[in-house]
Amino acid sequence: MNEVRGYGVGIKEIAGRAISLREDEYLTKARQIIRDNEFRVLPVVDENEMLLGVITDEDVLKLSATKSNVTVKGFIREVHAADIDEDLHSLARRMIEDEVDEIPVTENGRLVGILNLRDILRAIPYRRSDKLIGSIMTRKVKTLRPDDPITIAVSNMAEYGYSGFPVLDDKGKLVGIVTRRDLIRARSKVGKEHPPPAVKSVMTTTIHAVSPDTRVHEAVEMMLKFDIGRLPVTEDGKLIGIVDRYDLIKAVIE
Repeated sequence: MNEVRGYGVGIKEIAGRAISLREDEYLTKARQIIRDNEFRVLPVVDENEMLLGVITDEDVLKLSATKSNVTVKGFIREVHAADIDEDLHSLARRMIEDEVDEIPVTENGRLVGILNLRDILRAIPYRRSDKLIGSIMTRKVKTLRPDDPITIAVSNMAEYGYSGFPVLDDKGKLVGIVTRRDLIRARSKVGKEHPPPAVKSVMTTTIHAVSPDTRVHEAVEMMLKFDIGRLPVTEDGKLIGIVDRYDLIKAVIE
């Protein structure tokens, strides 16, 4: 086991248990596992537990039918897995650069676990500093309206590659957050033969927001406390930006 850069912890200690699929299993099963376990990726292995690739939450979001005979095989993506002895600091940088939230962990090519940015954020030490959220936030924020059909949310996620959107009412007030996880749950219950529900029926209305003057370490603590992947940034009741785990990990490891 490789203890990294004074962290006193290695990948082996923080990786979670992986649930995997075989390539001949149905994509609906992948959707169910991702939905019920809140995974971002699902490893696909052969009969010897050797990693073949992954199915992502983006892939299962494309599945609109409640029942389907489509198998995992045609959706497998290649993945640069984490080696169990890899340097955690280097892996964190690689995941940020590749915009990967979750990654399989292998040992000699065999699947042994799964690791996500939340695990890394909890494990790495970070100094309390005066760095403010306003200096790292994304200012141009893509948003949705409460009455938008979820098909618009799905389409926007595919176009922009985001995993969540703030939802603003007609007055520009932040009223919710809708995530890929919310949409997967909704689409697994409502088949394509039904009119799609509105964003307001699936979004989360409990909003945890920060201000541009919030310190980065305070945002990290909030994100870990509430187990959320993004924090809207508001000022005088208006949305002015957003920060996600990529932004925070990048800020604390620099």
